[in-house]
Amino acid sequence: MSALQTIREPALLIRNPLETGGGTASFYFFKDGCTLKPVQPRFDIMIEGQVFDTRPESQVWEINGRLTGNWENFAILFPHLSAHLGASLLGATDVMWRLITASGRQWTFYRAAITKRPSLMAKVGDTLLGDFTLTAVHSTEEGATLAYATGQTHPGFAAFSDTSILTLAPEVDFGSDAFDEMWPTDGVEIDFAWTLEPVIYNRQIIDWTIKSQDITAKLKPQNDATWSDWMTKLGLDIAMGASPPVANLSVFYNGFYVELYNAQCQLDQFNFKHDENFIEGITARVMQRYSGGAAQPLAYVGTSD
Repeated sequence: MSALQTIREPALLIRNPLETGGGTASFYFFKDGCTLKPVQPRFDIMIEGQVFDTRPESQVWEINGRLTGNWENFAILFPHLSAHLGASLLGATDVMWRLITASGRQWTFYRAAITKRPSLMAKVGDTLLGDFTLTAVHSTEEGATLAYATGQTHPGFAAFSDTSILTLAPEVDFGSDAFDEMWPTDGVEIDFAWTLEPVIYNRQIIDWTIKSQDITAKLKPQNDATWSDWMTKLGLDIAMGASPPVANLSVFYNGFYVELYNAQCQLDQFNFKHDENFIEGITARVMQRYSGGAAQPLAYVGTSD
């Protein structure tokens, strides 16, 4: 009997490791590491009413985890913020991703894309990036989904920057006037949700198209806005059926910037308590907009003011 082999080690994720046709970036995972999950729906082979066999009809691989550090790679982590509905997620050219452990075990995915963009949790006591999902699909160019190898060279932490791990209190603005400074009690959390429609070839998923996008930001503000200010900004004084007012929501600190364009703001509730803020919380939401037949950007995430 051979010796048991125990595999217990974290992994590093690298985009475009061969540096072909795009930027290379390394991503490290938070304390819980990541998981690699095969998603393989199957169909039954029936003979005279009995299941004779089950066989896979398609397969994708999901890498799930919470990222930390290297927040400067925003263009990679938050793609398609300006895409029109129906746009391809992966595009015509394969983008390679690689998962590699410290001992040199390596999984190379020929065609993959981020299918769940991480949330942004700009607050003290938490790291900036939330959970994300990278999904690898069948590459018609390679005729495969992945390749596995051992004895590879782990790049270490050469590309890691601990100063990129932001845990500061952000400044938050919503439009102007009394809302230049919101001073949220516990930062702000931004969720970059979307709905994706799979593109199928020979029962294999080879791409997705963007069916909808819905970006929201939640916070509990503190500022000197008056009752009239809140009524106007939240659209609580408009006629029923009228379109609510919009404004840009800005979140920034220390070289990091998020802008949600033309956001509508909704109130949770007003509080009249001796131990609670007057404003319980607000949710700012942006939706797909068009101008002159062209899709308008929903948001900006990056390092430029």
